[in-house]
Amino acid sequence: MVSALGNQTLKSSRGRHVKLAGGKPDEPVAAFTTPLFLKTYKAECKRKRAFIREGDLMRRRIGRVAKILRPLLADEQMRDLLVAQNLATLPRTLAARILHETYDLATFGADDRTPPSGVGRGELIGGIVPEVIELFQDCYLPPKIFGVLRKLAPTRQLEVTKLMIAMNRVTYNYAKMAVALSTQSQLADSSNPGWKFARLTDAQLAALKTEFADLSSRVQNTLRHYGAWALEHISAGKYLNQLLENVSVVRFLARKFPGTLSELQKLTELRSGDFSTWHAGVETAHRR
Repeated sequence: MVSALGNQTLKSSRGRHVKLAGGKPDEPVAAFTTPLFLKTYKAECKRKRAFIREGDLMRRRIGRVAKILRPLLADEQMRDLLVAQNLATLPRTLAARILHETYDLATFGADDRTPPSGVGRGELIGGIVPEVIELFQDCYLPPKIFGVLRKLAPTRQLEVTKLMIAMNRVTYNYAKMAVALSTQSQLADSSNPGWKFARLTDAQLAALKTEFADLSSRVQNTLRHYGAWALEHISAGKYLNQLLENVSVVRFLARKFPGTLSELQKLTELRSGDFSTWHAGVETAHRR
């Protein structure tokens, strides 16, 4: 019954979004003042940089765990102790990192998903790509958001939608900002020169577009690996906890590797909750 209710809710949500997407194709978009545009731009750039830093921090912490464990597992006494304590089985990705110093998710295929090369061939719904409506099915949408998104070319619509969901920023102003920062070729009407802003020269706006495009590209790269990094971070943390909760292992490390023991204890203070801010949005954005 719960499953049936959930399916009905999703169908209802999609139906509402289809109706929103199909209505008023020529609906005007409210003016975007320069102060509001710049305020939105600075806030979203800050969020993107925070997300990129978080992904990079998680990746580096995982690498640090592998670097610390590598010399320990090269020690025969340590290996024998781990076998005796039933701790010789490491998480697969952590073991791979320890065995291969150059191991990286991007090259070893722990995350085989690749970014889409384009959008589906389904007929546009009121100028909106069907995939966009599917991605939005779990989201509350500002009523006029489709009026903004339809100003974008199909591929750009999908790109902006995934970024909005991943950043948990499904808002009218984010969509308008994305249109303002899109190049002429990314607009639905490629003959449209794009939006202009008072007190912003063409060169200044071009610089903002370049910066935002670079940040968006880095966010998309982080998105491709974030879920796998998060899972690897959790599994590595659990394994370290098992090691440090074992009295025999701790005594051995204190006697033979005291410096390493101290480093491991510091690492176990890092919990998966440190990286919980973005999980829901990342998972939704990866639905396709």
